[in-house]
Amino acid sequence: MPTKPKRAVTRRKVSAKTDAISILKGDHQRVRQLLRRLENTTDRAATQRKDLLAQIESEVKVHATIEEKIFYPAFKEAVRSKSDQKLYFEAIEEHTLGLRPRC
Repeated sequence: MPTKPKRAVTRRKVSAKTDAISILKGDHQRVRQLLRRLENTTDRAATQRKDLLAQIESEVKVHATIEEKIFYPAFKEAVRSKSDQKLYFEAIEEHTLGLRPRC
């Protein structure tokens, strides 16, 4: 009997004490775990690989949205020094390059 693809479940517990950096660090940990699981699959586990890749894609999309909508605007507002400005623009450039579709 064919198995249904598992839905990507994003577990982000947000409370008054949770900050954006903690959320982003949790995202990094979840994606690392998913990548380790993907590395441990074999060629015969095509369905499992497909499901893991879908989960990774979902996690990365949510993570990027948090960065774009919350983290980067807050960082930009907090920038005071030239070195912080440089870090901000480097982060934006790196983020933008990472999200461009590859041909």
